[in-house]
Amino acid sequence: MFGPADVRVERAIVEGRQAQASVKSNAKPNIGGAVVDSTKGWFLDEHWPHYRAILSPMAIHHGYIFNSAAPDEENINERVHWSALAKRGSGATPLYNPPNLPRQIPPEKIAAITDDEQDLLPTEKRFDVPSAHSDE
Repeated sequence: MFGPADVRVERAIVEGRQAQASVKSNAKPNIGGAVVDSTKGWFLDEHWPHYRAILSPMAIHHGYIFNSAAPDEENINERVHWSALAKRGSGATPLYNPPNLPRQIPPEKIAAITDDEQDLLPTEKRFDVPSAHSDE
């Protein structure tokens, strides 16, 4: 026998599936897409870009103008998203090669593609990147 709670759970499941279908039909991921230059119109950033240190061996305080060491802090679980590496290796023009993205990144420092991300990509645009389940 079904009660009101069962109906609410079933409704939530159906609404979740509808939302997922809506996201998939409206999302158009494009690794080769243009990168908008967010420094344009900001005098300091446009002329003296401030790049965040990625995968720094020590914690860093990222200030408005200068970075400084943060000895009282610790980097925990920092990763580079798989899509940044896919974009860099895609050969898209203009080339995507941020000066603060290290050339060599250990596999354990790459955030793997999730099943949800893989499902959003068109079949012909799938990438050979580490999966969230690749170590299973």
